[in-house]
Amino acid sequence: MKAFYTLLTLLIPFVGYGQTPTSHTIYTSDYLIFSPSELSINLGDTVYFENLSTHNAVEVSEETYNSDGTASNGGFELYSDGYVVFEEVGTRYYVCTPHVQMGMKGKIIINQIYNDISIAREFEIGSEVTVTGVVTNGNELGSPIRYIEDGTAGIAIYDPENTESVNRGDSITVTGILEDYNGLLEIQPVNNLINHGSGYSIAAQLITPNDIGESTEAELVSIENVFFENAGQYFSVGLYNFNV
Repeated sequence: MKAFYTLLTLLIPFVGYGQTPTSHTIYTSDYLIFSPSELSINLGDTVYFENLSTHNAVEVSEETYNSDGTASNGGFELYSDGYVVFEEVGTRYYVCTPHVQMGMKGKIIINQIYNDISIAREFEIGSEVTVTGVVTNGNELGSPIRYIEDGTAGIAIYDPENTESVNRGDSITVTGILEDYNGLLEIQPVNNLINHGSGYSIAAQLITPNDIGESTEAELVSIENVFFENAGQYFSVGLYNFNV
């Protein structure tokens, strides 16, 4: 009896290192502006402030920023050229205290880094990662566990509180901790999960049994011309032998 099956491969992962932060520059000018006045960066990036000889850059609260005030919120304060490394996600507001009434102010939006799954898999166990991918399974593999892919790799997501309503074909962004569970690399627990909606798909890779390995762990794959021993039964928990 000939059959065609799509499989999720669950094999041993590997670890390594991650991404390099980026540097940005904000300039001040005689026109009493910060350029750019709004900057979007990633977590861990460095921002240089230049030409502060007659200006400064003082971090303030959003309320102070909106009211063109000058009271520091205890954040960064630069009174000459310098730099700031941003290590928390969010929006940081700042002003030039002598010239804020003339509109000289700015904000920096710090975004969480969204790693390719292949890069996230190289982080050390216990690291927090954020990945986005398409879900390739539903409750057939157990309600708490989901597998996602992004075109670079796959990874398991395990969290009973966050994954129960996640379905095959959903696109999700997940932030959580890398865990090695009996040789399976997974994100557990999940600290944040955003569901971007349904209707997405990942094409299964056509492979042979010899291609199964770490490089295909948690990915959706297809193996053609498979003959299962004791065919004709329903699958349940356990091991099944097959020939190709």
